[in-house]
Amino acid sequence: MDGAACALLCSAPCRPDACARSSPSPRPPRSLRAGRRRARPSGNPTRTPPEFVAGSWEVEHSAFRARLRPLGTAERLDYIRRRAGVEVDPFAARPTGEAVFVSYVLEVENRSGAVLSLEPDACLLVGPDRQLRTPLDLASIEAAYGAADRPMPPVYERVRPALLESSVLVRPGQRAEGLLVYRVPRSLRRFQVEVALTTAAGERVGFAAPHRRARRSRPGP
Repeated sequence: MDGAACALLCSAPCRPDACARSSPSPRPPRSLRAGRRRARPSGNPTRTPPEFVAGSWEVEHSAFRARLRPLGTAERLDYIRRRAGVEVDPFAARPTGEAVFVSYVLEVENRSGAVLSLEPDACLLVGPDRQLRTPLDLASIEAAYGAADRPMPPVYERVRPALLESSVLVRPGQRAEGLLVYRVPRSLRRFQVEVALTTAAGERVGFAAPHRRARRSRPGP
């Protein structure tokens, strides 16, 4: 890897000889380093308070059942391995990097008699500054690499089966799940993840799950 590629892909500066010996996980260019941001959708969803059970937030609603499970670095790699068959985690950040990846597995089961729409862009990470961050997706990562005149590393495409990165229509009795990955400033310690679904009647429903990061990421209110 040359010096320019090293500066773009590595999570922290490293020696050229170190890059030659190893294959660090790639990261999005600077335009994505603080995470994707967006405006809040119009109309707040009707939220059901979640319960924190055995390390996950769980919600029971007449229209759906949902579970949001935070993942550490090792758990994220294991999930990617099981879902995509890939042995590399492209979202692994070095300890000295200016940002970290916060990851969750979202599982949704449709308990209603009509289709539910699950939009990853409606799953917002909200910090105390009220900035809204959406999960990383391949389109935005590829665009950021393109703007930096670099091709997107192939590993991102290979992990696509593990990601929840596009709209999903969940039919009655069926379920959907996938990985939500947010890139946030290392200084951001407290935030919440707001999940929203849309019913066939156009009603927005969902829940909000608080998270607190310590030296080791620790979920919970």
